Amino acid sequence: MDMKQHNNIKLICIIVLFLTTSMFVYGQSDEESDDTPMPEPGSAQTLTPQEQIDFRNKILDIFGIPHNVPLSLLDIMNGKMLGIKPDLGPLSNLKIVTNKNSREPGDEIQAVAVATGVDMANATITWYHNNKKIISGKGKTTYQFILGKVGANDTLRVVVTTTAGTTNEAIEYIYPARIHLTWSTQGYTPSWYRGKALPLPGSTISFTAIPDVWVGGTRVSPTELTYTWSVDGYSAKKGKGLNSFDLKMARSASVSYTIEVGISSDNKRITHSKFFYISTSEPTLVFYEKDALMGVKANQAIKSASLADGENITFQLEPFYLPLNELPTTEYQWSVNGGPIENNDLDNRTFRFVSEPGSSGSRTISVEFNNIVGVRRHGITRLDIIVPKKEN
Repeated sequence: MDMKQHNNIKLICIIVLFLTTSMFVYGQSDEESDDTPMPEPGSAQTLTPQEQIDFRNKILDIFGIPHNVPLSLLDIMNGKMLGIKPDLGPLSNLKIVTNKNSREPGDEIQAVAVATGVDMANATITWYHNNKKIISGKGKTTYQFILGKVGANDTLRVVVTTTAGTTNEAIEYIYPARIHLTWSTQGYTPSWYRGKALPLPGSTISFTAIPDVWVGGTRVSPTELTYTWSVDGYSAKKGKGLNSFDLKMARSASVSYTIEVGISSDNKRITHSKFFYISTSEPTLVFYEKDALMGVKANQAIKSASLADGENITFQLEPFYLPLNELPTTEYQWSVNGGPIENNDLDNRTFRFVSEPGSSGSRTISVEFNNIVGVRRHGITRLDIIVPKKEN
């Protein structure tokens, strides 16, 4: 390891140390507010070390400061930017930054007033929440609150006055939102089945995002929002009104994906995102008993059956989740105790078993399926039939 690498590692360690320790000290010496009691201004200490790092980096990005600058979150809140000066003057770049871009009802929001080149620790800072004065005092750079329901929008305003008498304010609008993410795949399920087909290797899964966002008592139309889709962190699709996305699954088995959809408005005041995790499954062959009058007895799958000699039973095989376009090209081979048998059913998925008079013992019915078009699939399932020995 060369000296440059060693110094970089040392710098990262210093930053992490600052982040994980400074927040437990911050806020202990702050003045108490004369207004309605609120959570301690130093509430950022409730963030985990990783959340503190992410929050710090988010603020640095806003000001265009590299992440490797040795600034702790406490330094940033106090306005200690290590010689970094504002472009136009004190408080010219005052901003309210929150720890979350994606804001759902009930979320705990950490808001911080930040500016470069200003001694925020000794500045007089006043917070207004929905035009109501909440907290005021020296160094009150943070404010914490809980988001209400969708449609209960929040307006934050912070007024900062430096020791030199310079005053400025910043406003942040916060819109609680939800994204309902639905998905489907063109896989087979019986008509009576209430669930959905799971995605198989090589199949296509379709996602649809349904945002629930309100501004000023009016619901925002899904067509007015810009959607950003990503797969495992890589951008896949983006555009206004593009609330649907199709993903072609890999042909390998046991592959998982992380899908993220983000929504934003043209003015960037609305930002929200939703994560979804999904993995490929395998086709599932299931036996059901089929009655000549009542049809398939769908209330319970069967793995074994008992017959008296001379009786018969009809089975229906259901190939759950097979892509619909593969059903015509999937072949089934039936066998009894390992011996292949002829099945004259049109789609080869219904089989009538007859126990011979005077016979007894067990029979194992097996069905093996193969698909040779497109994605090659193979599987087998078995069913045991017991024919008790007749007592004399």
